[in-house]
Amino acid sequence: MDWVPGVSQTKSLIQVASGDIEGAKQTQRNFTNGCPIISQAKSIHYFLKRNPQKAKEIQKTFIRNAGTFLNEAMNSTPFVGHVKGAIQYALGDREGAREAIDGSSHVLGAMIGGTGGFLVGGPTGAFVGGIVGGNAVDLALTGIDSARKRTFSPHGCIETISDLRKGNSKSKTGDAFDLTMGFMIDGFVGQVAGANSFALKHVKKHWRHYKPNKLAENLTKIESIQQSNTVTGQDKGVLGGIILQALEKARKKKNWH
Repeated sequence: MDWVPGVSQTKSLIQVASGDIEGAKQTQRNFTNGCPIISQAKSIHYFLKRNPQKAKEIQKTFIRNAGTFLNEAMNSTPFVGHVKGAIQYALGDREGAREAIDGSSHVLGAMIGGTGGFLVGGPTGAFVGGIVGGNAVDLALTGIDSARKRTFSPHGCIETISDLRKGNSKSKTGDAFDLTMGFMIDGFVGQVAGANSFALKHVKKHWRHYKPNKLAENLTKIESIQQSNTVTGQDKGVLGGIILQALEKARKKKNWH
């Protein structure tokens, strides 16, 4: 996330406040080399300053970061990441397969947790459910892999937390910031999944009460009135009746809204 404007600067400020000056500098280097607009402007600057080698290095870094972003986006898409992981595993790329399956499973867990949380506590419940669901997947994968290998093999956020506790992090403040942002993203994923499930539920409810024959009858009446040159009192009564029927149905079924 170092290439995202605003997020990168916030992370650097927190690193500076905690005394991690070198980590803050590295975050900004990642930003200027990875952000699409900034990196291209920087590359042009060095090219105009007759330093084509530096401009070329920036372009290589940008392309590498773009590839990493695309890879992570696929890994974070449920089912797409699972299929990608299965293909990588079949081709012998065990580490790539693990990253793809871990990422897609984590997001799927956040979506399921958010859906359940929304039913219990609305948007707030969905936010909490997304965080719990995503990290529950990481915990489950850690337990399964550790039992299989008979040694502690952390996955996802469990791995980041483990590195922070052991002091294996290059930038403790930076990794803690990334971990927190990960929790926030899980929460937002949970809210989106919960809201979508709620919308689908109400669409199904509308569809169950939908009466195509009655609708077709009303549409036919309205079309016949529109085609006539004059509107009689009887026609007005028909139109009024259709509108009143619709309003009465809406009043009786307030739980649709």
